[in-house]
Amino acid sequence: MFIHEKNFYEKEKKQSYDRLEIFTLGQFLVKRGDNLLTLDAGRSSKLWKLFKYLFSYRGKTTEELMESLYPEEELLDPERTLRNLVYRLRRFLAAGLPPGSDPQYIIMSQGMYFLNPSSNYWLDADEFKKLCSEARMTASKEPAKAIDIYHQALSLYNGYYLPESFYDDWVVPVRNYYHRLYLESVYKQIELLREAGRYQELRNVCEKTFLIEPYQEDLHICFIEALLEEGRSDLAKTHYNYASSLLYRETGMKPSVAMRDLYKKITNYKKPQVEDWPTPARHSAGGSEAGAFFCDPDIFLKLYRLEERRAERNEQPVFWGCLELTHPDFTVPEEKKLTEAMDFVEKVLRRNLRKGDIVCRWNKNQFYLMLECLNHEQAKKALDRVVKRCADVHLFSDIILQSTSSPLKAMEATGKTALGL
Repeated sequence: MFIHEKNFYEKEKKQSYDRLEIFTLGQFLVKRGDNLLTLDAGRSSKLWKLFKYLFSYRGKTTEELMESLYPEEELLDPERTLRNLVYRLRRFLAAGLPPGSDPQYIIMSQGMYFLNPSSNYWLDADEFKKLCSEARMTASKEPAKAIDIYHQALSLYNGYYLPESFYDDWVVPVRNYYHRLYLESVYKQIELLREAGRYQELRNVCEKTFLIEPYQEDLHICFIEALLEEGRSDLAKTHYNYASSLLYRETGMKPSVAMRDLYKKITNYKKPQVEDWPTPARHSAGGSEAGAFFCDPDIFLKLYRLEERRAERNEQPVFWGCLELTHPDFTVPEEKKLTEAMDFVEKVLRRNLRKGDIVCRWNKNQFYLMLECLNHEQAKKALDRVVKRCADVHLFSDIILQSTSSPLKAMEATGKTALGL
């Protein structure tokens, strides 16, 4: 019993003084206990590059290794150069250990150098991969346990693999692998939490992931759906506005069909039945799902501001338009008749505008639009087509539909936007 306890103590003591900890996910750090070996990494960049390659690719030939280390150099004696680098790296990794200690982190076998799997080191990427695999195999039989294991795994991922080596080609395949594994694990954990009805925890997972992956639309959808399941529709709408603006501003991506469906769910929107559509519109290409993006005034204003800036930066033509329902003398019709007419015009717009156009029911008698057209003439024709198709039906003889349009950049000289803001 005494001998067993002594051996256990010696093993723990060994782990405490020569255990090498290697961090790669979000930052590159190597330490032993309190000793940070990468403190002056810039002064030994070639050694650390060799070390990174050895734990990223197990079992590469000398030629492959030297090609990655010296991609644009012709070496007279590459094998000797590599031997010297390995010798220096071994000494560097053993720094701070008692004299005569040989941790054997790096070994050679069959003419190839390896990070010794039997040496006393810990690599966050290996641990992350192992935990993700364990959680995946556990999920079907013990979902609650799998959720906990996923939590441990995801806590290790703090960003891209070796981010300081972003422009090294040899890092890209490994970085992509861990990034893909990270997202797969996030969505799998979200799925398990949804099935268990643990929506607050689901949202916590999303919020932590947003810090690393803010532009994953599917992640924002999961977050909004969790809020709706909790009956928090106001917060769901707020996050929808935030997410759609963020994605549009940073990536130029308009809300997808899934996001637009979610918005309808938030606002209790009821899709009009096909038989309710006006006859002239039935023959036009596309439908509401494939056509324009309809939004409320808050979102429209945000998108308008972003389109203004994008138009200035990219010189990409975007045109502002307005459709207004009035009496021939320009007075506003009575509320009941006006509401019916506005609903009718909306149906025509949904059937006749294209994907990329943005429409807002701005107030009780006006629609505001942003149209992606090659020139102003095309924008005017698009609005005239809507006006004509509404007029062909003669829904109300005493109400007229008027249109105006202009390029967004046309307002720069006055310092005002087309919305007068």
